[in-house]
Amino acid sequence: MGDFNHGSLSSPHQYVDFPTRGENQHDLAYCNLADSFKAHKLPPLASSDHYAVELRSIYITRHKLKKPAKVVTKHMWDEECLEKLKCELETTDGGLLLEGDVNSAAELITDNFNFLIITNIPTKQVKIRADNK
Repeated sequence: MGDFNHGSLSSPHQYVDFPTRGENQHDLAYCNLADSFKAHKLPPLASSDHYAVELRSIYITRHKLKKPAKVVTKHMWDEECLEKLKCELETTDGGLLLEGDVNSAAELITDNFNFLIITNIPTKQVKIRADNK
């Protein structure tokens, strides 16, 4: 990027494609890689008669181009949710959960606890990629 008021370069890619001072294109930005940046017109700085030019990289990292390996649902635990879950557990009649044999009681307790988690703890979808650490 520089002040190219006279002349221009031919082989590098020129990114500024809008007027930067009145109707004239005085501010130019060159790069040897096409499609690497996008030029944005910003208001003039202080008392300048030129628009400011910002070049933003349009590079996309490789892991964003790849599809996620899988999407998992995670519970978003916080203090408020834990308090709500504690209140729900305190109001549960434990005697009803312990009727029958040990296996059916364990299954009933597990199902009840999972139901309370599903109804009281919010969830979020998280993308897991192969390069996540």
